[in-house]
Amino acid sequence: MWHHQPPADIRPARRLLGIGIALGLPIVVLLHDTGLVEKISGQTIPDRVDPLRRVRGHRALASLVNEQRLALQKREGKPVFLIADHYGRAGLMSFYLPEARARVNTGSPLVTVRSSAVPENQFWFWPEHRYVSRTGENALYVLEVTTEQPVPERLKGEFDAVTSLGLFDVTERGRHLHRIQLFACRGPH
Repeated sequence: MWHHQPPADIRPARRLLGIGIALGLPIVVLLHDTGLVEKISGQTIPDRVDPLRRVRGHRALASLVNEQRLALQKREGKPVFLIADHYGRAGLMSFYLPEARARVNTGSPLVTVRSSAVPENQFWFWPEHRYVSRTGENALYVLEVTTEQPVPERLKGEFDAVTSLGLFDVTERGRHLHRIQLFACRGPH
């Protein structure tokens, strides 16, 4: 509108634009890296109000899960693949684990998502992510929790044995970000 019919006095509009930029720019910068608040003020944003809490710690989570996967693989002497409780977590672990990235299109992915009777996400449509046919392998099921959970019923029906390996806290720079429970799943059938 201003292009075709410029206002007689543009100063108020410029003033509003300047105020908007002056207020908005620092907020956008701080929301993209809330760690700057700690650097500037010496105070950390409490986890419950940090808008970036949910997107942090996935590299550390993938590393922790992979360490446990390799330990189980060494103990059992069989290859171990990963099953995530949520498709987002499966995608993040696939992204942050180089071995998983290398195996994405191989027909035998390192990371998949928990099976379901009905389509819950795109993994359901890809046959290579149906892990019940992966005989001779074990799995590590990753479940994000706040407290310890019993073995999921669906896994009991898909594996010969499922045992909890316990709770693991995912931390980054000394901050607790996620808590996961790992389950060793032996003998898919």
